[in-house]
Amino acid sequence: MDASPSTEELRDSQGYVESDNSDFQAPIPMPDDASNKRRMEDSDSQEDEEDVTVCAICQKEWVNNGFHSIAQMKCGHCFGRSCISQYKRDSSKFNCPLCGQLTTKRELRKIWPAKLFPEKKAYIDELTLELKELDVRLEQLAIKNADVQREMSEKKAILDNFDLQPIVLSSQPTQEIEDSQAEQGFTFHGRVSMAGEAYYVVDLNPLEDMAVVSTHQQATRRYGFRKINMYDPSATEFIPTNHQNTIRDVKHSPNGMLLSTGDDKTLKLTSISKNLVVQS
Repeated sequence: MDASPSTEELRDSQGYVESDNSDFQAPIPMPDDASNKRRMEDSDSQEDEEDVTVCAICQKEWVNNGFHSIAQMKCGHCFGRSCISQYKRDSSKFNCPLCGQLTTKRELRKIWPAKLFPEKKAYIDELTLELKELDVRLEQLAIKNADVQREMSEKKAILDNFDLQPIVLSSQPTQEIEDSQAEQGFTFHGRVSMAGEAYYVVDLNPLEDMAVVSTHQQATRRYGFRKINMYDPSATEFIPTNHQNTIRDVKHSPNGMLLSTGDDKTLKLTSISKNLVVQS
């Protein structure tokens, strides 16, 4: 005989399974759409309550065109154009009905706003305080600017007091300069000569502190160069070349090469470091 489980037993077994299986959780309660819609409507109604849609004089709604269009006074308060015109005719002074500030007829302007909001005293006070702070800051910057301008004027006056007349040198210092320039130049230091050699042209190599002289060795009838150390003229070295006649011109290059030509109508390129003709 089969016995069907009771409702309590099913509830107990279901609770046991739910508590035992941790993979399943209770559903998260979601807010009702109706409550959201009601909350949005409440916020819209609060915003609508902040909007100003009626004239403060006649308490009637104004329009964008016509006699009751929106007119703004110098102070910023807005009224219906017909109402403020009637108010002007009835009063001896054309002042704002709300704050009492005087306004001329030219300062009354017609506007076409999308929304108007009532004046909030706390917000106005905050803006007023911020404006005062900015005024104080502006005054401080103006004082600093005045100090800088005054300092610039003082420096300019000091510069103007300098006498910038050209200095004329006397004859005695000029003579000394000429004497010092006359002392500069080449002076005879010593003689460099090898027996049986004749020398023709010379070229200086300041990068290596060396002079190169074209040489003819009469005994061997060879034409070449003699390298001379500028700090120690006694240290010399002969570089033979394949010139067949007197070398008439030599020229150094920054990379240690020497170009030469002579009566044999040839050009030779010689390496000073290797003492070798590399091209002819």
